[in-house]
Amino acid sequence: MLRGTVKQVLSGDTVVVRGQAASGFAPERTISLAHVSAPRIGRKDEREEAGAWESREYLRKNLVGKPVSFKVEYTTAAGREYGVIMAGDVNVALMALRAGWVRPRDGKAPDEYAEDRKSVV
Repeated sequence: MLRGTVKQVLSGDTVVVRGQAASGFAPERTISLAHVSAPRIGRKDEREEAGAWESREYLRKNLVGKPVSFKVEYTTAAGREYGVIMAGDVNVALMALRAGWVRPRDGKAPDEYAEDRKSVV
């Protein structure tokens, strides 16, 4: 696992992690939570999904400035990295899922997320 400090939260499922001197990666990395998705924040010509800002704020209040460890599980062809982010011993995806701010991706979420699916609206 790589370690760093959360610099910024871009959405309810994507954060920017700043590396530490001996972290073993570039100065910053953008990591999206694997197996879950948050409501989309609207761009210029897009409608915003309900709860998008609240989802982002939930992660921002809980993660910005805090140390995290993460492991990249897969990278898309476009270079976007998805992985597991841990804040201490707490899985951030499960934390946001239990709070109702993200939802499991159909057919891709691990079994450990199955019980929490019921609590997501």
